Amino acid sequence: MKRIIILLSLLATFGSCTKENIVFSEIAEDETSSNAILFFNSPEALWESISKGEDDCITTKAARGTSFSNLFTSLTEVDIESDPILSYEAKKRFFEGKETIYKALGYDELVPNENFARLLNTHGEFRVGDFVYKVSPRGTYFFPESGLEQFEANYAAYENMEGELVKEKTYLIAPSVYRYDTFAGVVEEEMMPETKVNPIPYYNWSQAETHQGSANEVFENQIFYKEFQWNVRMKTRVYNHDYVVYQERGAYVKTQNKTWIGWWADKTATGLGLGWNNIIMTKPYNGLNGPILSVSPTFYGISNEQFNGSTVSVYTIFAYSIPEADYPQIVSGNIDSLRLFLLNRTGLDIIGHDAVRLIGPEVVQTIFPADYRIGQNIDEIKIIFSDNVMAPSYKFAAGQFFYVGQDNDLLVTMRVGTSF
Repeated sequence: MKRIIILLSLLATFGSCTKENIVFSEIAEDETSSNAILFFNSPEALWESISKGEDDCITTKAARGTSFSNLFTSLTEVDIESDPILSYEAKKRFFEGKETIYKALGYDELVPNENFARLLNTHGEFRVGDFVYKVSPRGTYFFPESGLEQFEANYAAYENMEGELVKEKTYLIAPSVYRYDTFAGVVEEEMMPETKVNPIPYYNWSQAETHQGSANEVFENQIFYKEFQWNVRMKTRVYNHDYVVYQERGAYVKTQNKTWIGWWADKTATGLGLGWNNIIMTKPYNGLNGPILSVSPTFYGISNEQFNGSTVSVYTIFAYSIPEADYPQIVSGNIDSLRLFLLNRTGLDIIGHDAVRLIGPEVVQTIFPADYRIGQNIDEIKIIFSDNVMAPSYKFAAGQFFYVGQDNDLLVTMRVGTSF
């Protein structure tokens, strides 16, 4: 046990730890309806509510003027059998009756951000403007609010249709009903190589199971498993979720056990760790900060921004971006190595700041320095690196993630990244 505690604590080499606590709130009104839908007049209003977290849910009114039940509603509080959406989704899951819809029906995978999940009703629906959006295992449906009743009545059929591809990742399923492939690249593969967990006498990441490739190959919703033993495994993913009017990038690690009927269900881990070295995220430069000509890198400003519930100081440099050839050097280091690199290349010192933004001629880069999260007797660790409305937004370009899972006296490790 001492060895396991040491291995978990050594994730501290990637940064400092913060503790996150989440408390759920409910809305109290005269009427009740399990499928009332929250209304937002714009994608920006939705994003603002997500950013505010649980407090915003108290003042947000449901579109039908009734009380609002979200995905954290207990299964015991809904009539699954007579519900056209819940009855279909429940057929594909194995769960116990005391769980929430969020966990029991797999929305913890589809909507990792719990602040976003609070705004979705028991059907996984929300409304922006005149359109209703429904998150499903096959993607995000969207259709005019007037077609809600027809959509819900035909939901099971729609989930079994491929539809007509009308633009990138967008399919026409029925007249005025579209589905966006939010979870492109996700493959729930149950076939795993038989492995045996051997004691690890010391902490050496070169001995960890390694998945290396381009950002598209390892950071685009790919799921990786590592067995503790035949019926217990660690599950990891770096996810990119586009919900048509909102998008999010993050990573998680969890443990699962195989049930007696063959399903894999989430379980409480004795210990979990998720760490990363410098992560590079990029998006196209839209020119809003002015044209970039042949000028020297200059200090642009400092902003305070939210990152996983904490306020971080972001140092911005204008007229410079890190060349892709230098990505491997950047992602193998931490804040100190990043500071020295930028000091040598730009003459600017980022000391005392938590993250860096670089505005270059073609791309904007945000770099999140090395950090980690660990916990004991928990079922999951998840980190959100970027979220925004559906404008050109950040995607993972390069980085290294490190995962540790502990199940009693068994321990497994994994690393996933673009270079090591």
